Amino acid sequence: MQTKIIRRYSTALYKSASEAHNEDLLSDEVSSLLKLIEESRDLSLFFDSPIIRRDKKLATVDALFSGKVAPVLLNFIKMLIENKRETLIREILHDFIDYKNEKDGIIRIVISTVIELNDDEKKTIVDKIQEQTGFKCIPEFKTDPGLIGGFTVFYKDEVIDASV
Repeated sequence: MQTKIIRRYSTALYKSASEAHNEDLLSDEVSSLLKLIEESRDLSLFFDSPIIRRDKKLATVDALFSGKVAPVLLNFIKMLIENKRETLIREILHDFIDYKNEKDGIIRIVISTVIELNDDEKKTIVDKIQEQTGFKCIPEFKTDPGLIGGFTVFYKDEVIDASV
């Protein structure tokens, strides 16, 4: 249920940016805002707090971000607060970036292996996945000691399991 809510809000933000023809600019601002929220414990707690009244959250967001982010993003954050969805802000902003990347033909993938791969091995795996999916890939490599051999690839809602 929450994934549907998250996707609805992120696509609405994308459509607003698309109508204004500034998807790239908004994507940069969303990335910066997301980084700020994730790095600031106070800001993260602010959005998650059920104790802070809505009118105080709206005034604080206006004071913090007015003139510093695009009006469409500021209005979007206010709408989340008004609709009592501000606790989902991180997930919505992440999904916005993923949705925009998909529209641009880019996907984020996570590759898990039992040992650290060298650069040639990483490139080979990424090239094969790009060939198979038809998307340009942004890889993230992880080691998983639970694997005996091979690798697993996670992207979108799919898994490629080439592990032992």
